[in-house]
Amino acid sequence: MIADKSNAEVVPVRIEGLEQTPFSRLSKAQVRRRWFPKVKVTILETVKLAVAPELKGASAGWPAGAALYGIMSDLGFRTTSTDRTVVEAVIQADRPTPGQGRVAVEDL
Repeated sequence: MIADKSNAEVVPVRIEGLEQTPFSRLSKAQVRRRWFPKVKVTILETVKLAVAPELKGASAGWPAGAALYGIMSDLGFRTTSTDRTVVEAVIQADRPTPGQGRVAVEDL
């Protein structure tokens, strides 16, 4: 709502790797913990929220939330590696490596 009211642009930022720190809320079964994991920060170009100007107050809340959700979904798709097929990912995950027995492929 603040970005919409102030006519500000939103900077989509994806931070990967912090889920492996001991401070993560994920369980040990979900992710291997380590003290200094590699962290990757991806910053995309700024985006304006697309909310109709005639919507004011509480009626603008849901459309603003939907616009922000769209920006975040786009961020996830644009920053995810798509250089291999699902079959290639399963084959690569089937190799005996540390972390075997964990989730190999997950739908966004």
